Amino acid sequence: MRAAGFDIGTTTVCGVLIDLESGRTVKTQTRKNDSWIKGESYERLQDSARIWQLVQAIYQDFLAEDEIAAIGLTGQMHGLVYVDAEGSAVSPLYTWEDERGNRFVTDTDKENGTDFGRKAVDQETAAATACDTAAMEAQSEKAVPRTYAQQLSNLTGYQMATGFGLTTHYYNLKNNLVPKQAVTFCTIHDYIAMKLIGRKKPLMTAGDAASFGCFDVETMCFDAAALKRAGIDASVLPECTANFSLVGTTAEKIPVAAAIGDNQASVIGALRSMEKSLLINIGTSSQVSMCLTLPEAKMRKEMQRKLQQAGIELRPVCGDLFLLVGAGLCGGRAYALLEHFFARTVELMTGKAPENQLYERMNALLAERGLEDGDLKIDTRFCGTRVNPERRGGISGLGETNFKPEEFTFGVLRGMAEELDTFYQEMRKDGAGTPEYLIGSGNAIRSNPYLQRIFEKLFGMELQIPCHREEAASGAAMAAMTAAGCVDSLEKAQSLIAYEKTQK
Repeated sequence: MRAAGFDIGTTTVCGVLIDLESGRTVKTQTRKNDSWIKGESYERLQDSARIWQLVQAIYQDFLAEDEIAAIGLTGQMHGLVYVDAEGSAVSPLYTWEDERGNRFVTDTDKENGTDFGRKAVDQETAAATACDTAAMEAQSEKAVPRTYAQQLSNLTGYQMATGFGLTTHYYNLKNNLVPKQAVTFCTIHDYIAMKLIGRKKPLMTAGDAASFGCFDVETMCFDAAALKRAGIDASVLPECTANFSLVGTTAEKIPVAAAIGDNQASVIGALRSMEKSLLINIGTSSQVSMCLTLPEAKMRKEMQRKLQQAGIELRPVCGDLFLLVGAGLCGGRAYALLEHFFARTVELMTGKAPENQLYERMNALLAERGLEDGDLKIDTRFCGTRVNPERRGGISGLGETNFKPEEFTFGVLRGMAEELDTFYQEMRKDGAGTPEYLIGSGNAIRSNPYLQRIFEKLFGMELQIPCHREEAASGAAMAAMTAAGCVDSLEKAQSLIAYEKTQK
């Protein structure tokens, strides 16, 4: 018997089959996500129907294998798809990279206040808004909202960012872009779960709901009252569950679990010990994650408030288990930018572009230099942060002796690690435990032994990397095993994870 896991990413759609007894990945299929739709300069859209086709193709291939006991799904958090009363998509997927939330609020929008066209604010909402006016005036005097994300943050009291599902929905409401047939919305992986079982309404796990924003970790549901102050009608909000649950069965009678966010899935698929591990994931972006149990609802709220000030998210996993997540927007992209810079320099100086990428040569520079700390410091927040999208990176300590390519190469890798260490130090200060294990995942970690050693030196622990490469798809499969009763507990499923030695 096997469990199937699907990871619907922005660049690829991946499926894995995991043997329930050994935990071994017996089959992996990865297909390019070629569903991109051209839109406005600020839009990042994908075709929901095309993504369903890609998943179907992998699923049909898996059916030809051994019997499947459960199906799990994961995908990009934050992204939004509108669906109609029949459970069909009536919009593209607005991905997590969509920039409409960073657009400036127009004068007309400011004059309209909370009249957002499709859903007018009723008298109760107007009264609630009036009661909050005095409290909000002092805040608005200090920082008049300039973007839709900032305006929604001020109206709801939650820290919102562009790409968050409810920020996208808020912008669409104010600009009359919500499809008339839409009755609710969900993530792309929620939608694929609906398609697999013929369900008409999405069931969203708390982790994904929290990624949309305006989610109350005390009540474990969307804060309808806060959203109402922003003119968002609670009737459009999807149903949520705080646990790993089954949403139905396929035509072949295979149980399908409620989809989970890719961050939660990556953590589940990488860690044997959830609350004793520190997980570093570096792909295009980067994350540092720690787990802890928070049974007291009021404690969750207070911790969330403290963490938000440092740009750290408190994300539900299952039941009372939560993730503390510090996310860098640039991550591995920072090292790619440096490689592009070197390649462009070669082309301009020699008149010929390099035939191959320069990462191998950059690693050779690091081998010659060594990994001792230097005076050159590089802040790699080139794409800003969730809290401050306008922030940019920087260089300090630059002098005659360190104005060298090898110093910049080391400085960028060290800067990537230090951004995540900043989040980690804040997590520890706000109540996270002391980790015993350092786990790494993501292509940038796997492919760069020097980055591995920098993290080991920074955190003072040996870095371990899972043997299987598709942590998110594997984590989705493990969650599905748990929901379907194939294993006694999530911990039992995770005990099957094996680690490889880090490169030295």
